[in-house]
Amino acid sequence: MHVSTVFAEFHRINNVNLRNQFYKELDRHTPKLITLFRDKATKTGKIAEELTKLMRIYDLQEQRDVNMRRALVLCALPVYLREDASKFLRTYNSADGLDLTDTPLAFLTVVTDDTTDASLFSPESICIVVEDKYL
Repeated sequence: MHVSTVFAEFHRINNVNLRNQFYKELDRHTPKLITLFRDKATKTGKIAEELTKLMRIYDLQEQRDVNMRRALVLCALPVYLREDASKFLRTYNSADGLDLTDTPLAFLTVVTDDTTDASLFSPESICIVVEDKYL
């Protein structure tokens, strides 16, 4: 099933634009979530260390826009919730081969040859993988 089909069906049933509604709600909660992540990052422990690392990378970005804030929240939320997001949040170098075998669902960030952590907030492209196929 294609993304456009999912969006059209959701709109038909609910009369709501799914993509716009998702971003609207994400943007509405982003400031509070970033504050929550910053507070947790001041504590000690493994979760705090991972959040501190993400916040440090975000803070070092010269130009921060809405997409970077969204990326920060989507990457930090599973960390904060103590979930293993390694199979869900994936990053691939565009120069490498892309192997999506046995991937039921993933949020895929494609970066260029830049291997720095900062590339997480300015990827070449982002897509959603559903049943081994990216959308």
